[in-house]
Amino acid sequence: MEIPADFSNHFFTDVGPGIYHYVGSLTTPPCSEGVNWYIRKTPAQISREQIAVFMAVHGQNNRPVQSLNDRALYLDEKPGVTIK
Repeated sequence: MEIPADFSNHFFTDVGPGIYHYVGSLTTPPCSEGVNWYIRKTPAQISREQIAVFMAVHGQNNRPVQSLNDRALYLDEKPGVTIK
């Protein structure tokens, strides 16, 4: 079974009304900092099958929520973003 490595076409066809942005770190070792995170204000709907495919490629990829510390959190209400 071939599994595509690029999930953006499956999960992010429409970015919705806003995107949160902050600079954080990776969620898996080595947990390197300086990662730009972009999070949809409106959650995307995905199926259990899509989650299973993602997990088959990437495995468990999270860690406990970290405090904001001195990081700034931004909200762009009208993003001009097209994900391809």
